[in-house]
Amino acid sequence: MGFSISAISSNINFSLPLYFDASAQFFSPLGSLSVLGQTLLHRIASGDLYLTPPKRHTPPFTKTHTEPELAVLVIGESMRAGGIGPQTIDRGPWSRALIQRVEQGLGAWAPTTCAGSYATHLSVPLMLTGLPPARFEESLTAPSVLGVLKSAGFLTAWISNQDLRVFQESGHDLYWSGGTVDSSFDENVAPVLQAFSAPLQTRNSNIQPRASVIHLAGSHFKYQDRYPATEFAPEPNNLSAESETTLRYERSEEYTAKVLLQLANILDQTPYPAFLLYSSDHGENLPGDKNGLVAHLGGRASIHDGTTITAFFWNKAFLETGRTQTLKHLLTAPLISHTDIAPAFLTLAGVKPSTSELRPAAAPQILAPVEVGQRSAPHFCSDLKP
Repeated sequence: MGFSISAISSNINFSLPLYFDASAQFFSPLGSLSVLGQTLLHRIASGDLYLTPPKRHTPPFTKTHTEPELAVLVIGESMRAGGIGPQTIDRGPWSRALIQRVEQGLGAWAPTTCAGSYATHLSVPLMLTGLPPARFEESLTAPSVLGVLKSAGFLTAWISNQDLRVFQESGHDLYWSGGTVDSSFDENVAPVLQAFSAPLQTRNSNIQPRASVIHLAGSHFKYQDRYPATEFAPEPNNLSAESETTLRYERSEEYTAKVLLQLANILDQTPYPAFLLYSSDHGENLPGDKNGLVAHLGGRASIHDGTTITAFFWNKAFLETGRTQTLKHLLTAPLISHTDIAPAFLTLAGVKPSTSELRPAAAPQILAPVEVGQRSAPHFCSDLKP
């Protein structure tokens, strides 16, 4: 029922949080209708209602893909470079579990990633379409990687716990929204992916491959609102404002690690190849950076909000496909960019030739000023300053 209602709602470009799952309180009919009401009021107030979806070009595809598998692209929010990875092993149990997963050969950490922009509404369209900052206008009508997979024979799901105006595309099989960025914790996306991918948990050669884009609230300010307070110990007393902000930000990163671990565990439940690519939309400035910038989207992009993190996770069946070998040059580059995300995702999904190795885009750029007073235009990430 939830799938049908969500699909119908997508025809007027209004993604409803009507997905019922008796095992999760958030997905009860009453809970869903409550969130729906909040979302509707918010979107009416902001003018965020459209009767006609934006027109995107028909996606091209390299070949028709019929083998069962699961491909997941997770878009984070405001995660700094190094926000998860080996350097966070002592931060918490979920980061530690992700690190152990990679050490077991079931994932990989990519190099620091040059964001397409330090603004979500600019970086996400660029990431999803694989276009460089100089071609941003094309990203407004180009198909997303999910649209390409839909044309290639995948069943597709658009799962968002973020602002729905950031990127809109019609034609997918499932749309789910958690409402506004303040309505739902990110772990609520896991049961949706679990249900969407459930047919892949048993062997059946007639099952269509499935793909999903998941957009998280991540570390969007206010950081303390991004995670349930009960997940962590009480905050220490008498923290300075700077220390309090840093603590809350790092806890939001650790909570994202928990969500990624939940999603990675779903990959393990299928005997078919399954992978997840995570990349955040941009980074974040913190008071401890002492650069006069707050959060992101300030007078200039810095190395803190202009770069971010990318990571890969997969199951044992995917490892056996040999497709991870195509990542060799990306994983050893000094810097990659959001322009590399779409080709990597499509290659790992098997709809682009996987016989050749992916190579990172040369001289990555960011759509943002890198000096105060500059206009927002493509600039080299190498010009970013602290």
